[in-house]
Order: sequence, then structure tokens, then C-alpha cells
Amino acid sequence: MRSLWFLFVLSFVSFVPLLAAEDLSRWSNDEVEVIRTAVPSNGEPLIVGIKAKNDEIEGCNLSFPPRNGEIPPFYVVVDGVVIDENGDVVDWMEAWDGGDNRTCGIKILEKNDDHDDADDEMSTGFIFNFAVPDGLFGQSNLNYIAVQVHMKDELLTPILDNFLPVSYNLALLPDLLSSDPETHYTGTMELHLQHTPTQYYYNTPFHMHMDGLNVRNLGGYTDASAQPFDFVKVEFDIQKGTIILFTETQFEDGDTIAIVIDF
Repeated sequence: MRSLWFLFVLSFVSFVPLLAAEDLSRWSNDEVEVIRTAVPSNGEPLIVGIKAKNDEIEGCNLSFPPRNGEIPPFYVVVDGVVIDENGDVVDWMEAWDGGDNRTCGIKILEKNDDHDDADDEMSTGFIFNFAVPDGLFGQSNLNYIAVQVHMKDELLTPILDNFLPVSYNLALLPDLLSSDPETHYTGTMELHLQHTPTQYYYNTPFHMHMDGLNVRNLGGYTDASAQPFDFVKVEFDIQKGTIILFTETQFEDGDTIAIVIDF
């Protein structure tokens, strides 16, 4: 009888983490994983976070979804606490990493409407930022990753029209040696875009749909001079299938820019 009771307790203990894991939804690419409470509900705890695939995250900062055109609140997650813009530790939100030092996230003790996505289809969700000191995608100055997390699923994916498409070249190489019944590809795409006036950003980001594609290498140059320029930040919105590339290079209206992406 005692043996049966021990087996029951052991089975229950083993089952609890499985149940807890099912409460979280995850989306990922080769660089990051998005983590969110599976069914966000007002009045209940809300977990929102991101996980780096390759490196530990020593800390991150995040902003909440914007409301009514106002600048959203800004917080820092470091050393197991959440700090607000005034340097004070908040008591209504906790740092959360799920026991993994590659994860940076928060647990809001009681979700409310302010944590939802706005109705504006161009608005953002939660945005997490963390540093990658060694660079990314062959770009030594690409030292920051931003990741959006949305409360809503199956959102529309409009992108800014600050660049107009001029031409698009695509080369695909199938992996013919793989035993996987599904064919996998690597490839290169080269986009030529013309800069148009924009009111959104000072440093002219490039918005692109990249659903299901993982970037391996990245380059950019101006068509007129073939002068390369650096990227300094990438923002992933895995739930929407989009990517935003940031550069500090300033472009004139009408300039044509090429972006080369190996995937």
C-alpha cells in the first residue's frame, strides 16, 4: 500500500510541471523565443518574456503597449527585480525567467486592459530589448535585439511604406541530401528599395515580411555609390512574421538602397 502511495505522489509531482508548461504559448526563430501566458485573462497573472537561443541574457528592458498615442512606460529587468523609470522596484510585477538564464521576462500579478494590444493595426505590443555585444548576422555593429510580444493572436501584418520596392532577386538552394520528407532550402534574396519621406523614425528602419525564414547573414549598400552601411539593431515580431532592421545611416528621399539577406 505504501508503495502504491509513493508511486501516486511521484506521478503527481511529475505531472505538475507538464501542466504548468501547457499554460504558456511559445513562438520562435533561430535567434529568440517569445513566451506568453497561453490565454491572457484580466484579473489573472500574466507572463510575458523572451529567450535568447544562443547566449545568456544579463538583463533586458521593456516597454508596454502604447495607449492613446502616449509614450509607453519603460522598465528594466535586472538581478531578479523589475525597476521603473524612476529607479524604484515595482511591487505589482515580478521578474520571471522560468529558471533559465537565457530568458528575460516579467510576471504581472494581475492583468488588465492596459496590457492588451491597441486597436490600431500599426501599434506595437510589449517590446523587449537586450544586447548582443558580439554582433549578429555578420554585422559587428548590430548589437541590439528587440522582440515584440502581443496579447492577440493572428494579427494583421501591415508594414510601413517608408521604402518602395524597386526590384527583388531570389536564389534558392534545396537540401537534396536531407532524409527529411519535407524539402528545406537555403537561399539569398536581394531587395532594392527606394526611400520615401517618413514621419515615424529618425533612423529609417526597413520593415519586411520574413515569416518562417531565419536570417544567416545580412548586408546593405546604396545603389548609387555601392557604399556599404551597417545595421545596428534588429526587431523581431515572430507572431506577425515581420522583421525590422535599423541603421544609423541617413538616406535622402529618392535614394535607392539594396539589402542582401542570406537565409
